[in-house]
This record gives sequence, structure tokens and C-alpha cells, in this order.
Amino acid sequence: VGANYDLKKVSKTAGDFSIAQLEEVLENGDCIPVAAKAYIENCHNKGRHTLIYCVTKKFSRVLLNTIRNLLPDEEKDTVQMVDGETPDEIRKDVLTRFSEGSVRCIVNCMVLTEGTDLPICDTIINLRPTCNDSLYQQMAGRGTRLYDNKDYCLLIDIVPEDGNSASRGLCTA
Repeated sequence: VGANYDLKKVSKTAGDFSIAQLEEVLENGDCIPVAAKAYIENCHNKGRHTLIYCVTKKFSRVLLNTIRNLLPDEEKDTVQMVDGETPDEIRKDVLTRFSEGSVRCIVNCMVLTEGTDLPICDTIINLRPTCNDSLYQQMAGRGTRLYDNKDYCLLIDIVPEDGNSASRGLCTA
């Protein structure tokens, strides 16, 4: 899904894009409404179980609130957020409810990458641009676990609409 942002001026640190610069670039574009719309149309309205990866906690919170604002009151709680500061008991509750199906989307910032096993997940939305192959594979891999009646994982990358992402080494499906 194309969004209005540009990676040309984002520097790389330790083999990946600078988080601070990514956040600024993504905030100044239309990534939040584009990602929220992509979630509602392709995931929520179709009953999919989705993990959304974001670049920072602040960005995750804004996306969470944007998605919730698009939902009827009785469905707002089906979208949750976890980050590195989420208390263990709350994180465990959110993950359990996701596995049971009452939470249908978890917005996160670098928490649900390695070591997370949520086989019900059938959709990944990547709003955390990376040029690190193993990080991208870890994020995408969360949706590839086998699960009853799951035939495939829908992977939605939110990419720059300018088409220059390949020259910056952006990992995508």
C-alpha cells in the first residue's frame, strides 16, 4: 500500500534506518490514515487477526487511536497495543485474548518480533520500514504459523508511493 513518505533523507545506523528520522518522515506523511484505512478495509471488516508493526511507541499509540476512532464503540476494544513498557500481566492478557479471537488486532513497537507464537495471526501490516532482512523476516514470520482454516498470511507493507524504496534497500514482500 503506497503512502506519502520519502526515505531518501533517512540515514542508516547499524545497518538499518534511523528510528528518529523514520518517525519524523512517517509522521509528516499520510502513513497513519493510510495504514488505518488498510486495516479497516482489508482486515477488520474481513474478520482477520492482525499484527501491526510500528516504528515507535508514540507512533503506535497514534495509530491505535486513529483505528479505534474509525470503529463503532462496541468494537474499539478489539484493537489493542503492546510495547516494551506494557506490564507483563496486561501483555499476557492481550496476547491471550488475541489467541482466543476477542482481540483482533495488536499494534506494537518492536515487541512481537522474535519468539512470539500467535498462530491465529493471519495478517501482518508493516509500518516499520526496515532494510534489515532478518528483522523483516521475523515480523512477517509471525503470520506464517499453521492454524486451522488458515490458508495464507496477508502481508501489507506500507511503502513510499514514490517508488524509490528499492534504491534504499527497503525490505518488502
